[in-house]
Amino acid sequence: MKYNEYVVQKIKKGSKNYPKTFMALPDPPAQIYVRGRLGDDMLTSSIAIVGSRRMSRYGEDVVSLYASSCAQASVTVVSGFMYGIDTAAHTYTLENGGITIAVLGSGLNQCYPPENNELYTKILQAGGAVISEYEPEAKPKPWMFAKRNRLVVALSTIGVLIAEAAENSGTLITANYALKLGVPIFAVPGAITSVNAKGVNELIKGGKAQMTTSPMDVLQGRLFTVKSAQLIVQGESDDVLRLLSVEPLSIDEISMKTGKDVVSVLSKMSELSINGHVVEVGGRYQLAA
Repeated sequence: MKYNEYVVQKIKKGSKNYPKTFMALPDPPAQIYVRGRLGDDMLTSSIAIVGSRRMSRYGEDVVSLYASSCAQASVTVVSGFMYGIDTAAHTYTLENGGITIAVLGSGLNQCYPPENNELYTKILQAGGAVISEYEPEAKPKPWMFAKRNRLVVALSTIGVLIAEAAENSGTLITANYALKLGVPIFAVPGAITSVNAKGVNELIKGGKAQMTTSPMDVLQGRLFTVKSAQLIVQGESDDVLRLLSVEPLSIDEISMKTGKDVVSVLSKMSELSINGHVVEVGGRYQLAA
């Protein structure tokens, strides 16, 4: 079943299925259009992952790590469906069995960018939602993307994660909406020589965003429902736990001993930490007491 075969629901402000979080906006949309399922349970724990359309390899690694950890912790990932970080956020969430919500800067019958046709369908097939405040046939215009950013923020109950952003990136519009709504901003620092890191580094430097270098910074202490079936310690998790039963190890050491790449190991350690099996002490992981 392709995305355009899914029914478009029109949900008016004040109706039962209208997202309650939108009412915190100074200008909540009079109605939204939805394909897929947009339930209250999806917004109990949700986070926006946003960033540059000109995604770097570093930015992709960051999104892979955070989106996979959120998916494994049953945290809904919200993003804007555009090139770069948005597309990566939706994709890595789906690849790890998670639920994702895409907020379009066009009508639901206008898949933009068109390269995301297949992604649109996959989001719906996985039980997620694609939404817009614009009429279904509305074609995308620059101002529509900027305006839709407030909806991305309003759907994010944990906060907004900025993976990377240049100095004048449109992502900073999303950050400003988050600041106005009191939604926490988490920012992943980048190299000071990187154009794609200037905006995000300034947010951290200016005290507008909390620096994060691990998914646990975002997930720890938050209320979320754990998918117990995904967090049962088995397979490669057993291998890691056996190694840690001998001695505490750093991420690099675990990577070398298991033959797994660093990004995969970081994701696995975040999963084990969330489930209470391991703790990090002085840069090394050890079994939880």
